[in-house]
Amino acid sequence: MKLKTVIFEILVATAVGLATVCLWTLFALIHLVTVTGRYPYWLAYVPLWLIALLGITLFTIIRLIVAKKRYCSNNLLLIFKHLPPAAADYIKLVIKYMRYRKTARLEVADELADHFETSLMDCADEQEKQTRTLRIIDEFGDPKLLASLMRRAKKRCRPLWQKILVRSSAATLVIFAYLLICASWLRMGTPTIRINYAQWLTDRQKQGRDESLNAMPEIKKAAELIHKTDGWLTVSDILRQWPGDMNDAQKTAITTFLQANDEIFNSLNKALEKPYFWADYNAAGPIIIEANSVLVVNPDFFNNTNQPLGPYRQVARMLAARINWRTYSGDIDGAVDDIISLLRFTSHLEQQGLLIEQLVAVAIESLSHHITIMVLSRVDVPAAQLKRLQDELTVTFAKQEFPIDPNCEKVFWYALIQQGFTDDGKGNGKMLEAGMHYFVRDWKDAVWSFLTFSHPDRQQALAQVEKMFAEGQQNFQTTPWQRTTKPSTKPAVSVNSPLSFQTLAPTFDRIALQEWRLKTQREATLTILAALRFQKENRKYPDTLDELVKTGHLTKLPDDPFSNGSLTYKKTADGFLLYSWGSNLKDDGGQVVRGEKGKPKWFADEGDWVFWPVVKN
Repeated sequence: MKLKTVIFEILVATAVGLATVCLWTLFALIHLVTVTGRYPYWLAYVPLWLIALLGITLFTIIRLIVAKKRYCSNNLLLIFKHLPPAAADYIKLVIKYMRYRKTARLEVADELADHFETSLMDCADEQEKQTRTLRIIDEFGDPKLLASLMRRAKKRCRPLWQKILVRSSAATLVIFAYLLICASWLRMGTPTIRINYAQWLTDRQKQGRDESLNAMPEIKKAAELIHKTDGWLTVSDILRQWPGDMNDAQKTAITTFLQANDEIFNSLNKALEKPYFWADYNAAGPIIIEANSVLVVNPDFFNNTNQPLGPYRQVARMLAARINWRTYSGDIDGAVDDIISLLRFTSHLEQQGLLIEQLVAVAIESLSHHITIMVLSRVDVPAAQLKRLQDELTVTFAKQEFPIDPNCEKVFWYALIQQGFTDDGKGNGKMLEAGMHYFVRDWKDAVWSFLTFSHPDRQQALAQVEKMFAEGQQNFQTTPWQRTTKPSTKPAVSVNSPLSFQTLAPTFDRIALQEWRLKTQREATLTILAALRFQKENRKYPDTLDELVKTGHLTKLPDDPFSNGSLTYKKTADGFLLYSWGSNLKDDGGQVVRGEKGKPKWFADEGDWVFWPVVKN
């Protein structure tokens, strides 16, 4: 047996085993990626591949050894020993042209030899044997044709298990070849990076303005000074506890602390003199990177955006702490000045940058409303300062009716599409392997699109992103009451959307709820200021909210996004009650849900959200 024959058969058997393992591995990968969203390490499959290859190789070697023994025991020399040379040469040609398994060729040689021997048994001499041999050869005809007929006959006579094995191997190879074509389609081509989306995001906020108008450097400077301060717990104590309830040592410590950190407040006030705010995202590096053949958001992008979001909140809390202290000390004008600074700080941050940055701005504005209502409940603020505060709030809210703009988040999807698709120069292109994960509904859709080449192209993917944000935008413009009471309201993201889009739907819902809570606080703060101004001018509180509108203290009735009308206002013997129906969308009569130790739960899912009077622990 020739060495090249052995090598060839081993390679064929190995290819069959490898195709089977690759097929299983491919479907396992598709399932893991689409269901779990994670790519396994290729090293996990190496042992399985080696075991399959080793098993196939050993099986082939054993089979070849057995075949060789059978071949040796039925040596052609023994078969042709009693035949004339012409018959032996003819049989050799036939088994040569058969091009089939050696065992089958030996069987054919044996059968033909028996036929010749039987036909030549009664020949009297060698001359007659030679003549009859030539006549038999003429009857058999062309050896190539006879070899082809023999090969077909042997194939038809194969055992069932052999037929199943051959057909299965052929089908496996065809499937493997097709899967290879499908995989190659996703790997063909490279993305074209035409736009730096980090710079695009910066330019979107900057809008061509001069750097001298940017308040960001000074705000960042104020935030960086936080790390140089000590006694942060003291600031938290001021916010948790009214200074009047503290002992003398605590009051002295607070005074010293605030005086020592005047630089923070001075830097913030200097920043607020500038009209605009934007960050430089270009210094943060690429937005999207490839990891394990999947495009992901660069984890360092948020860390390097030059935006100290945590310190921003700390600066706001320090300013709120000073408002508390100034209110207690009787410096009402200074407290109102700080409240206005806190509101302007918020207006600089809102609708700027990514959602995580805008949510920080929402938290700071919510703090400003809490501290404003606290000041109004603690001291008697003059009418002039009340009007000043109300006018400032009215102007600020008019500029930013909706404090959250989710459209900046599109930058991630734009960058992902740019790196996950080819670019034909006409605004279109085909999907690449790295972008496949983000535009399938589930693992079944992933397999189907992979096998049928039905992946969305670049324009279709971009249209899906635009549609997702357009539908998600409805949550930010449709009140919770309208969404619950109008069945026709569309969900934020359709169930037929890609899986990555569906996971964003709850995020849109939660962020929209934060926005509507903040808008409710805005309406409540304006209403409280208007009611207190009315009381100072008329020595009584208004009977209804309509009276505030008629007298010009309010331009319109304060909307309650969680009910079918305005905020609920009730005049009481010593003041008034103002509340929203809250998340349960029903009027609980101004009842507040309390948690442990009787502490009121703000923005609870049950009960009403009472803004006035301030609920005590």
